[in-house]
Amino acid sequence: MTVSTLRAPNATVRLGMPSARLRSIALRSAVTAVAGGLFMVGLVFVWLALTNPLEIELREGSLWILVLAKRAGVDIYDPTQVAFVNMNHGPLDPVLKTWLSTMLPMLPGHVITRCFVLLTPWVFLWAAYVMTRRSLPGALIAAGGLYLLCLHVSRLLLVGRSDATALCGMAVCGVLAHQLLVLSSRDWSSRAYLARQIALGAAGGVVFLVSWRYFPVPAALQFVVLVKQITEPRRPLPRGTSVPRRALAWCATTLYRASLSIACFFVGFAAIWLPIFFFELNGDGPSYYRHFFGFFSAESGWGVVTGAKFQLLPRALWINRLGAVVAFAALIVLALYRQRRKPVLLAAWFVMLAALWVTVCYGYYKNEGGGGLHYFFEFFIFAWIFVVHALCQRGRRRTRSELALLAVTILALPWPELSAYYRTIADIRVRALAFREQVAALTAGEPVFGEETHLFKDEYRGEVVDTGDTVDRIAASGYFGREFTATYRQYTKDINRNPPPFVLVGLLNVSKESGVMTPTLRSLLRLRYTRVATMPDNCFSYGGAQALYQRKGARTRRRP
Repeated sequence: MTVSTLRAPNATVRLGMPSARLRSIALRSAVTAVAGGLFMVGLVFVWLALTNPLEIELREGSLWILVLAKRAGVDIYDPTQVAFVNMNHGPLDPVLKTWLSTMLPMLPGHVITRCFVLLTPWVFLWAAYVMTRRSLPGALIAAGGLYLLCLHVSRLLLVGRSDATALCGMAVCGVLAHQLLVLSSRDWSSRAYLARQIALGAAGGVVFLVSWRYFPVPAALQFVVLVKQITEPRRPLPRGTSVPRRALAWCATTLYRASLSIACFFVGFAAIWLPIFFFELNGDGPSYYRHFFGFFSAESGWGVVTGAKFQLLPRALWINRLGAVVAFAALIVLALYRQRRKPVLLAAWFVMLAALWVTVCYGYYKNEGGGGLHYFFEFFIFAWIFVVHALCQRGRRRTRSELALLAVTILALPWPELSAYYRTIADIRVRALAFREQVAALTAGEPVFGEETHLFKDEYRGEVVDTGDTVDRIAASGYFGREFTATYRQYTKDINRNPPPFVLVGLLNVSKESGVMTPTLRSLLRLRYTRVATMPDNCFSYGGAQALYQRKGARTRRRP
C-alpha cells in the first residue's frame, strides 16, 4: 500500500507532462498551419500577376524596354540615342532587372519586370522571421498580414514597378535596424556591429536609388538607432570627478558615438550611390537631377497633380478597410506601450511614426492625381517593423500571443474585397493569355511595335520612346535639352515615313481610341490602321484596354 501510494502521484506527473507538452505542440502546429494558409493567400495573388503576359498597369512595360536597351548596349540616358523618361523613380531598378535578364535570358519580360513582386512576400517572411527571434508562426502571421493589407490598399503591389523593389529594400533595412537595436554597441569595438551599421547605410542607398520617395524609412530607422546608441550606458567615471568634467565627458562620448554612427551610415550609402552615379549616369549631376527630381516639376512639362485639399487622414485610405486600419493602429499603440520602460526610444519611435505619416499624407496630397494610395506603403512597412520589433519577443505565452494576433489579423482583413480582387485578377490573366495567343496568330511572326506596351517584345529593335505621351510633353517643354527634343522629333518623322505593320497600344478609352501614346501615333492609327483585336479591362488601376492595330494593306508573313 505504501509503495503504490507513493508511486501513483509520480506516475500521474510522468503521464501528465507529456500530455501538456503534446497539447502545446498541437496548438503551435495549428497556429503555424493557419498562419501558413494566410501567407499562401498572398502567394496566390503573386502567381496570378507573375503569369499574366500583358501590362497590368499602362506604363508597366516601359521598364522592360529599358532592360532590353541596356542589354543591347544602349545608354538609356543618352538623349542622342533614345528619348526615355520613365525611369524617374530611380536608376537602380532597371540595373537590377538588367542583371537578372542577362543571367536568365530565357525569362520573358513580364517575369523580369515582376521579379520583385515575387520576392516581396518572401522577403517580408525572412525579415519577420529574424525579428521574431526565429518564430515561424509569428513570421507567417506578420508577413501575410502586412502583404494582404498593402495589397488591399493598392494593387500596384503586383505591378512590375520600382515599388516592390523598394519594399524589399526597406524590409532589409528593418532587419538591420532591429539587430542594431537589440545588440549593445560595446563602444563600437565589435566588427560585426560596425558592419551592420555600414550595411544599414548601404541598404538605405539601395532604397534611395530604387525610389527616392521611400528613403524616409531607412532615414527614420537610422534616427532611432542613433538615439539608442547615444543613450546607451557609458563607462563609469572615477569617484570624485567634478560636474564640469562629467558634462564634458558626456558630450565627448555622445559626439563620438553620433559621429561614428552617421559616418558609417554614409559610408555604406556612398558605397552604393557613387558607383551608380559615375558608371550608370556618367557622373552627370544635372542629368541626374532632371531625370529623378526635376521630372516631377512643372518645368518639365509633366509635373504632378495636386489633390483638392490636404487631409491628415485621407478618406480613401480607410473607407473600405476601416477594420484593418483600426487593428493596425491598435497594434502600434500596444507596441508604444511595450516601449514605456525605454522612454527615450519610445519618444524616438513616436516622433518618426508621426513624421512619416505627415510626410506621406503630404506626398499623397501633392500628387494625388498622378500617384495613389501606394504612397502609404512606406508608413505601413515602417510601422510594421516597429510593431514586430517591439511585440514579438520570446516568452512562455508566445504561442497564445501569436494565436491572438492571428485571430485579430484574420478578422480585421477585408476578405470580401480581397475575394473580389482575386476574381478580377484571375479573369484578367485568363483573358490576357488568350489575347496573347490571338495576337501571335494575327501577326504571324511579325514584330509588334508599341510606344508604351513593350512586354510583347523579346529584343531591342531601335526603339526611341518608352512611354509616348510623357516623352511628347517633355520634348515640347525642352526640359531635357535640345538633343532630347531633336531625337524625339526625328522619331516622329521616321514613324510617319515608315509606319510598322502592327502596333499594340494601351487605351484609356476604347471608343475614343485615346491612350498614353504620342499625338503622331494616335493620328497614324486613325488614318492608316485598322483595329483587329481588343482586350478590354486589362489594367487593375485604370481599366482601359489593349488593342492590336494592323496597317491597311500590310501583308503578313505566313507561319512555317
